[in-house]
Amino acid sequence: MKIQEIRRALSGKMWFIHEPKFNELLAFAELACEGGAAFERFRAHAVEQLAAQAARARTVASGGFGAVAVVPLYGMLAHRGSFWSMYFGGATVESLTDQLRQAVNDPLVSAIVLDVDSPGGDVEGIDELASEIYQARKQKPVTAVSNSLCASAAYYLASQASEILVSPSSLTGSIGVYCAHEDDSKYLDNLGIKITLVKYGENKAEGNPYEPLTDPARDHMQQMVDTFGQMFDKAVARGRGMKAEDVHSKFGQGRVFDAKKAVQLGMADKVGTFDDALLKHGVTRTPGARGASAICEHVFIGELISAGVDASGNYVQVFAAEKKTKRVDGEDLEKSAFAYRPTDELDDWHLPIEFSDEEKTKSHIRDAIARWSSTDMPDKDEKEKARGRIKAAAKKHGIELADGDLQGAAKKKKADGTDDDEYADVDDPDPDSDGDGDCACACGQCKAGNCEICSCENCACDGCACDAATKAREKKARNAIERRRLEMEAV
Repeated sequence: MKIQEIRRALSGKMWFIHEPKFNELLAFAELACEGGAAFERFRAHAVEQLAAQAARARTVASGGFGAVAVVPLYGMLAHRGSFWSMYFGGATVESLTDQLRQAVNDPLVSAIVLDVDSPGGDVEGIDELASEIYQARKQKPVTAVSNSLCASAAYYLASQASEILVSPSSLTGSIGVYCAHEDDSKYLDNLGIKITLVKYGENKAEGNPYEPLTDPARDHMQQMVDTFGQMFDKAVARGRGMKAEDVHSKFGQGRVFDAKKAVQLGMADKVGTFDDALLKHGVTRTPGARGASAICEHVFIGELISAGVDASGNYVQVFAAEKKTKRVDGEDLEKSAFAYRPTDELDDWHLPIEFSDEEKTKSHIRDAIARWSSTDMPDKDEKEKARGRIKAAAKKHGIELADGDLQGAAKKKKADGTDDDEYADVDDPDPDSDGDGDCACACGQCKAGNCEICSCENCACDGCACDAATKAREKKARNAIERRRLEMEAV
């Protein structure tokens, strides 16, 4: 099979792909058709890369707030397995969808990183997967990294993440769709070959390569290209929080851009590497061993609590999150046990309210309530969150609050010794009309049903994006990891 035959076979197919990279793949396709030693070496390398990518797809890394799932979008994107994935690797929409769903549904995973190095590919299935990514980011943070090509269908998917990082040497964009028609009529005529199409249906086989493209066929192809192109613009607009017409007018209409320009245009949020994306979620990676016995590309810092091969043949490693605790009254308490915790620094964790001993917990909750008006908290927002945490803990442990409890904030002293009312008499951040108490979110938006995270019966921490809800989810993930570790020890 020659390159002309490959192009002819693809005539009329629509693509979300960066054309220069596609032409490169076509050149490799011709090499594949010729076979020989050169191709066998290339194919062996492709198989090796596929194995490494499959392993990395199921690597779950330990993070500061739970675990981080890395989903790789590498190579040409196909709806399902195809000629391209057979010879050149790449990812399929079906496998990416499975990996994404596993990460979303895994209680150990608190964040997802999409590692993108792809020119794009098929039109089919991309919009559906993009919608799944957009829904996933409502449940867990999703960070996409252009590392180092994020083009066409790949950008279609990356644009749906919570944020996009672009590595310094990356290219990002290529928003558009195209379809090629090959007219072989003169070539066949020179060979003395005439092909006659016998068809049923006036438009059947229109756009075939054996005759010039008719105007009606061209119009229909343009209509289809426009439909998918507009779908692309709308999806990017949804993911990036802007208007579709602005996407069409400002994002290059098919061009790719360097990292700084992509950020400047609003196509990405900031310049950053894959390591930066991991670090954002509390993960540090170190170079790992390679080869059959250690197929993962990287080893992540943390205690390995399980390892093996899943049902799909992918190598799986699960790492427990590193513990960070402050010792109070003979107990090692995590950050979640303190009402006031403005930073990750242990010295900044104040008002411990949760202990393993019930009576000690109640005593500390009562003490926090009694000392509330005289407690100096420089961070006003954290003060309000701390009040919500204390109220939730009080309800959880059956401690009733009087009408005046926790209603005022401590007054700061000015230089002349007088009171500064900046933090005084702060209203309840999350008033509860039915008397059930406040949820951990304390943002006034968490009233959508029973919550599995905090003690409030009428909130929605699972779906809320505020800082306190995020911390609550992190605590839930840490608890799940600890349970998993204990189960592994028991086995």
